[in-house]
Amino acid sequence: MNVFLKVFGFSRISSGWLLLCFSALVFLFALRGLPGNPTAEEMMATETWRSEGPLELSPERGRFALLYSIVEDESLFFSLPVARLATPDLALNPEGKFVSLFAPFLSFILIPGYFTGKLLGASVVGAIAMIALFAAGNALFVRAIALRLGAGRNAASLGALTFLFGTPAFAYGTTLYQHHVSVFLLLFSVYALLRWNTFWSLSLVFLLIGISVPLDNPNAFLFIPIALWALARIVSVKAGESGDAFSMTARPLLLFSGLIVVVPLLLFMWYNVTVNGGVLQLSGTLPNVPAISENGLALDSDPNQHTEKKPEEREEKTAIGFFETRNILNGLYVHLVSPDRGTLRYTPVILLGIFGFVLLYRKKKFLVLNVLAGVSLVTLLLYSLWGDPWGGWAFGSRYLIPAYAMLGIGISIALEEWKKSRVFLGVFCALFVYSVGVNTLGAITSSANPPQIQVLELEALSGKEQKYTFARNWQYLHESGSKSLAYQIGMNRRMSAEAYYWFLVTLVVAGSSGFLVSLAREKNRTL
Repeated sequence: MNVFLKVFGFSRISSGWLLLCFSALVFLFALRGLPGNPTAEEMMATETWRSEGPLELSPERGRFALLYSIVEDESLFFSLPVARLATPDLALNPEGKFVSLFAPFLSFILIPGYFTGKLLGASVVGAIAMIALFAAGNALFVRAIALRLGAGRNAASLGALTFLFGTPAFAYGTTLYQHHVSVFLLLFSVYALLRWNTFWSLSLVFLLIGISVPLDNPNAFLFIPIALWALARIVSVKAGESGDAFSMTARPLLLFSGLIVVVPLLLFMWYNVTVNGGVLQLSGTLPNVPAISENGLALDSDPNQHTEKKPEEREEKTAIGFFETRNILNGLYVHLVSPDRGTLRYTPVILLGIFGFVLLYRKKKFLVLNVLAGVSLVTLLLYSLWGDPWGGWAFGSRYLIPAYAMLGIGISIALEEWKKSRVFLGVFCALFVYSVGVNTLGAITSSANPPQIQVLELEALSGKEQKYTFARNWQYLHESGSKSLAYQIGMNRRMSAEAYYWFLVTLVVAGSSGFLVSLAREKNRTL
């Protein structure tokens, strides 16, 4: 192998390249999808592309509907077939036109993937593959940030793999959600602030902050710790010698770096005016259209009543109305310990990242600790205030994926510190294997797990027991197989869905073991 590498000018295999290649290989086997370039009418004709296929839930269909409308119809407004595809997460603008209920930038970002996939005869796969690319990029950023904080190459790679394959981030890297793109912007910002301290690096950070808001509106809160870090590079406040006065100094040139944030926000405002009817009119605050009648009119949420509503008759929504302090206790329970979404159930290994945060505190790396812990806490608190902490029908706590990325960095720090501790490595290995096993289920089967509170109603309607934990994914694996593209177009002729699942789990665990063995053989080093 070394001779082969030297022929092409490489002296050794970089662990970063190994991480990237390994991540790409796993996603190649796990990525959901079907071959073909379906039209909106074809998608609505059967459940092949929807509940039985890669766009099983309305958040995926809603974002794909806008992507499809932009590319195929060259319009930001939905034709009737596209609108039907987006229901029940469909909105009605003040002009009575059907539009997307979601923030728009993800659909624009996915355009290159859609075009590439269409050329290869798999447009949906091309769009989803873009999400997998961002997921792989996130693994590289977790590793790069951990290296900057003192972790070794193997520990940093293990932290990245833990985030990517040992949390629900795995499931949401194989389907059409915005979470990995949001995490990419977060990690890129953290890395830029750690790596550089120039006008251009600050401009980049403010640009990423600006892009994050029209990508997913709650990102305005998640980026607050990063924005404060960037502002601290521009304006510094120091206590006076007497202790009762403060002095403020600014770097005038760097003040202009923040102006770049206006560019994506102006584009967002243009979209809001054009599509939603107002500069500050967010898509999520528009009237919801859960169904469409046969003659193309918006229907009430009750399908039995078929009440046609006019825009002015619909309930008014506000952006801050989605957050309520009374939700926080239930939200914390849902995200942390509940059987249907809880971190303890789905990814206990990621909690070891807290030890890494403690180590950063002991090493007096307070600034970066405040940012990593701040993003994690803001994410947890924000979505605990959210009216729907379950994230609808979902696999695990998809809202906590940004926090899981920050904790993945913490795991790298902890592994570096205790790489000679058999107890810590033993606990890590056990939790890692369990977490990978759970989240591989979600990646290759379905994300459509109902919240626990809906199970009784579902059982009454279906007349049979309804599972709501990852046991539902295990049931899906045996009854319906896998939604993995690789499995559906070839591997299903060679092995059962369960065998394919064990093959993928073994692949992830075996590949990660190489980094773990190398880590255990390293000499101790100081962070």
